[in-house]
Amino acid sequence: MNPTLRAALVAEVTRALATANAVDRIDHLGTRGRVREVLVAELFRPLFPPSFEIMTGVLVDHAGDSAQNQSGQEDILVYSREVLPGGMRLEETGLLPIEACVAVIEVKSTLTAAGVRQSIEHARRVKALRTVYEKGAKNWPIPWPQGAGVYPIYNVFALKT
Repeated sequence: MNPTLRAALVAEVTRALATANAVDRIDHLGTRGRVREVLVAELFRPLFPPSFEIMTGVLVDHAGDSAQNQSGQEDILVYSREVLPGGMRLEETGLLPIEACVAVIEVKSTLTAAGVRQSIEHARRVKALRTVYEKGAKNWPIPWPQGAGVYPIYNVFALKT
């Protein structure tokens, strides 16, 4: 990586980590967690192409309305605006068709063995969702390397270990 770009990225990560540590003083765990999710989302936002957006919410598949057709609450969803159904608008939080999602980022304040197991279960739940596209499909609408698969890449971002 270019040394100047690397230095800029390290500075941004350092700033985000310092801010995340500063919010330890927030008593409400939900608010503290959401602030950290926003910090991580803003850290990643410039790394994605302009056609990608970031939100939080639940992934849904086309097969039905039951719990097995939904992921749990996902901290950060990176999605392609090119794949969303016409006229569908998303705010910061909402439901997202799995076909539009390219990455899921789970934010952990501290990564523990139990947290890793929980993240694996979340990833399995996402992988269990049904998509209208098959792996390696020629009609895959997201500008992604051919054969990369049609499920979002599941990531865990931990602030501490």
